[in-house]
Amino acid sequence: VMFRPNEIVSAQRLEARAALIAHVIGLALPPVNFYGIALNYLKRLSIPEDKVLDLVRLLHKWSMPWDLYLSKNLLRLPTRLCVMSLLIVAIRMVYNINGFGVWERSLGLDISNEADVDDEEVSETKSAAKELSDETEELLKNLEAKYDVAAETLEYEKDLLSYLSHGKNELFVGLDEASADDTYKSVDNLWKGYTKDTTSKRGRDWEDDLSFNQLSLDDDTRSMDHDKEEKAKEGEITRLRTDMKENLFCYIPPRVKVKRLDSYLHYARKKEDGGLIYAAHADYYILLRVCAQVVEIDARNMHRGVMSFERRLAWIEKRIDQVLHLTPPCMFMSQTGS
Repeated sequence: VMFRPNEIVSAQRLEARAALIAHVIGLALPPVNFYGIALNYLKRLSIPEDKVLDLVRLLHKWSMPWDLYLSKNLLRLPTRLCVMSLLIVAIRMVYNINGFGVWERSLGLDISNEADVDDEEVSETKSAAKELSDETEELLKNLEAKYDVAAETLEYEKDLLSYLSHGKNELFVGLDEASADDTYKSVDNLWKGYTKDTTSKRGRDWEDDLSFNQLSLDDDTRSMDHDKEEKAKEGEITRLRTDMKENLFCYIPPRVKVKRLDSYLHYARKKEDGGLIYAAHADYYILLRVCAQVVEIDARNMHRGVMSFERRLAWIEKRIDQVLHLTPPCMFMSQTGS
């Protein structure tokens, strides 16, 4: 597969094969180029490097995840997913993407996350979180736009004429002259015989039925504009809910009455109808799905990778806390002797 490739294999299978060959010949492979891959992903996500790169370096040096090494196990998550998981955690920490309803607020929905407390430290945390809100909203808009653009069909897939032209000019170029028969000339015949109907009839909607007198009334116009805005908001939320449901995610409403706005939120899976459902807020899901699109993997496995890295960080923090609270043996013996 590697030295005489005669089939297209996935990156995960290629990694497993490379790890197997290295194991057979006794070669100790280094981890993948984490910083090179991370910089490439940040560039593709249009996220400023100076904003999150320092935190990414700290998380990488602190955790040193073993998932950055190639593995012979075909069932293990690929290395690129480990890199993106670390980036997602860092982005969530920097932009405070923890279910506070920034995306819903950008639609104009009234959401109050503040708890009724007068603590000075909490008030400072709230003010800092409000400063980040605009940056987070701009980030989510950019990520959502990137996802929508990438999800659009290719230009030659939009209609039959474009597809036939693409096949004639790129896929089958030169084959009609080289062919002894008229096999490949059928493409040209189909392309010539297809006439695109450019006169598309627009269906009449409820706005076409409005009379001139109704349009001239300011109150009715304001009411209609308000109704259209509300329908647009509901449509956006419904579209996101549908997308989440298709990927077996469950939409969670924004958090309200939160005392600490700088707390990192850990998501969990739950069983429903005999299957695992991933519960998530809209802010996190928008970040998750575009990152999954960049690494060319489904959103569920991307979420699994993020949860795996979060568990590793939690384990490291727990171990450090245990070490800091250990009593040195010499001190324990002196206290016993006294």
